[in-house]
Amino acid sequence: MRTYVWFLLCSHIGARQNMYNCVLLLLARGARVDITNKAGDSPLDCCLVENNDCYVAINLNIQLKALVSNSRQRTQRILTK
Repeated sequence: MRTYVWFLLCSHIGARQNMYNCVLLLLARGARVDITNKAGDSPLDCCLVENNDCYVAINLNIQLKALVSNSRQRTQRILTK
């Protein structure tokens, strides 16, 4: 359990320090971007500058996950009709 919590906090720290390679690696390994830290901040909130590389990567990941979940819902509706 501790490893999982540390994995979540790494995405927050990487975003805060604009460590693009670290954030990209964590996103590629499935880091969840909807988890908040004790202060209530998501990794996207931790980006100090909007539209830097980390912000763009995390925001794109959020948008892609939303698109994938919407397509799954549409597919399920089509298959159940």
